[in-house]
Amino acid sequence: MVVVGYVRVSTSGQVGENANGLEAQEDRIRNYCRENGHELLKIFREEAVSGAKEDRPELDKLLFGELRNPPIEAVVIDCVDRLARNIELYYAYKATLSKKGIKLVSIKEGFEQFGEFGRVLEAMIAAMAELERANIARRMSGGRKIKKQKGGYAGGKPPFGYRVMNGNLVPDPDKAEIVREIFKAKKDGRTTYAIAKDLRERGVTGEKYNNPIATNTVRLILQNEDQYRARRLVDGVYLRLDHEPILFD
Repeated sequence: MVVVGYVRVSTSGQVGENANGLEAQEDRIRNYCRENGHELLKIFREEAVSGAKEDRPELDKLLFGELRNPPIEAVVIDCVDRLARNIELYYAYKATLSKKGIKLVSIKEGFEQFGEFGRVLEAMIAAMAELERANIARRMSGGRKIKKQKGGYAGGKPPFGYRVMNGNLVPDPDKAEIVREIFKAKKDGRTTYAIAKDLRERGVTGEKYNNPIATNTVRLILQNEDQYRARRLVDGVYLRLDHEPILFD
């Protein structure tokens, strides 16, 4: 059987020796294909992408762009939650493959061996993956809330102009200067659209896929002034946050 593989991790830290990291998933897929006599053409890799999100460039390539020649018979994944931690997305992806005559093979669960009951088991495991994600999000939210109350970086995507080092926000020199330019331009009376247009013409990129900076990105930066001044307003009093400010005046 001619197949491709798909691997995904939610964070950039799940690489290397991590038991659920990209390399570990790839090794299990290669071993499975070798043991079952499948021809593995390619493994699509998705790093730092949530299993509940639809925005997945590599999966889009797999589903819509690179499965035509030679004909692919199956997509092999390590386990159900590597494809999705959202049951609707999981079955949407599976249906897209099915319409192309492509099977979905999950190594860990091996639904095929259970016959008709395999479909019931698959639905249960997909639902459990979604519930597990909700529990993880709840635990993380609680931890972030505590850290945020203490004025620390609570995780997640850093604001434009910052990067994360050793669990803390630190200014990115080039992008921090762009942030200062944006606030100065706004103070001078420029519109958000005009500021973004000027930045795009200079080749300034946003945070996603190195695309030209969007007007909405500039708007979000302007709405996040307290973050860039490393402060938070609590009960009418500004509290100092832990990270270094980008704006000083």
